[in-house]
Amino acid sequence: MLYRLGSGDGQTRAAQDLCSGIPPEPKRHFVAEKCGHYGIFSGRRWRAIIYPQLRDFILEHSNGKL
Repeated sequence: MLYRLGSGDGQTRAAQDLCSGIPPEPKRHFVAEKCGHYGIFSGRRWRAIIYPQLRDFILEHSNGKL
């Protein structure tokens, strides 16, 4: 899973392509609208938009090991 976190869409898609050892199924692409580089990691948009997506992805792929 790679998110477009305040960076260009092309950058994160290219990063996913470089991770050739990871099967396509667990990879995700999420565009956080109206979020700049700082807003991705702090504030209201982090709490309301980004963190829930990231948390759910981690829980889905942790196999109960958290």
